[in-house]
Amino acid sequence: MSDAVFNIRHSSTGRVLELSGDWSSLTLGDQALELEGELAGAEGETQLDLSRVGRIDTAGAYVVLKAARGTLSSLPAGEAGIAFQLPPSRSHATRK
Repeated sequence: MSDAVFNIRHSSTGRVLELSGDWSSLTLGDQALELEGELAGAEGETQLDLSRVGRIDTAGAYVVLKAARGTLSSLPAGEAGIAFQLPPSRSHATRK
């Protein structure tokens, strides 16, 4: 298992939140828990890149969605705030 890590970068289409490692109750370190603060007050759309996530459980999903909630509150009603993108080969859950 590898630690949950994130990186925020800017692209021509807006902000991209890149997650990597295992986002689980056993691997959520200090950096992952800082995600909400890093996204707080961010405006506009954020694309979520999960292509380098190994495993994610409900604890990891909760951290990501809780952080996303802060970006959603800054948008006008009816606008999307997070665009989830998965690579085609990982478009559904798999067991190892």
